[in-house]
Amino acid sequence: MAAAQREDATISWAPRFGRVENRVMMITILAAAMTILMLIATAVGVHQEAERVRLKDRSDRSQGFGGY
Repeated sequence: MAAAQREDATISWAPRFGRVENRVMMITILAAAMTILMLIATAVGVHQEAERVRLKDRSDRSQGFGGY
């Protein structure tokens, strides 16, 4: 009798455990996706900043020695 009750409890517990596992997996995947997107955004920002500095240096050189 006790084994049958334990078996029933295991069967009713299994779907709930699966849902928790799916939630953890979804949170992990979302965290990984956000991390990748933040790395891409950082790379784009660094590239834009470097381009801005390059353009500023180039315009400074084109003005010659005076720059006035």
